[in-house]
Amino acid sequence: QSLPYWLFLFASCGIATMGLITNSPAVIIGAMLISPLMAPIIGLGMGVALSDLYLGTKSLFNLFASVTVAIVTAALITVLVPLHDDTTEILARTSPTVLDLFIAVLCGLVAALSSVRSSGENVLGNVAPGAAIGVALMPPLCVVGYGLGSGFRGEMMWGAFLLFLTNLFSIVLVSSAFYYFIYEGYNINRLVSLLVGRRQKKEPFFNLLSRIP
Repeated sequence: QSLPYWLFLFASCGIATMGLITNSPAVIIGAMLISPLMAPIIGLGMGVALSDLYLGTKSLFNLFASVTVAIVTAALITVLVPLHDDTTEILARTSPTVLDLFIAVLCGLVAALSSVRSSGENVLGNVAPGAAIGVALMPPLCVVGYGLGSGFRGEMMWGAFLLFLTNLFSIVLVSSAFYYFIYEGYNINRLVSLLVGRRQKKEPFFNLLSRIP
């Protein structure tokens, strides 16, 4: 329900798509810096670590909606822009490798660590943009949209989407493991009771989900 989130997502997708079409690495990096996609992925990792069904479901729904909006936006921009040459920046995101997996794992660790607070302050809050650049979540989705808008090019779309899935599962895996050890020994029952009270007052989706046995 956050309007700034969707505005950032739309702007990031537009900038990344134009950067891919014009073959501009600097523009693509700028899109990575403003992309908010890392937030629901980290939320999903924490939901898995704490067995928080509500947080995991909400993050997964948010992630699915974000991915859909990004792909459709990139496809529309591709249709409107009369430049459909496959640039090196586009082709570089259609063939994921094992190295991409290791990069995503390390960036996921950094992203999770940057969200942890100690004594009221972020431990590594200033390195979060670097993690966003390293894992590059938005450009592969824009390549999927580019393949869709330039004539439904299945091989290109699948390769780029596979790169996104590689990054996604790596971040969820490493962040969930990280949060599990961070919260080990913490009074989870007290945390859950506080969250339940807050969610019952402010979040209708929680009340809907709580009806499920």
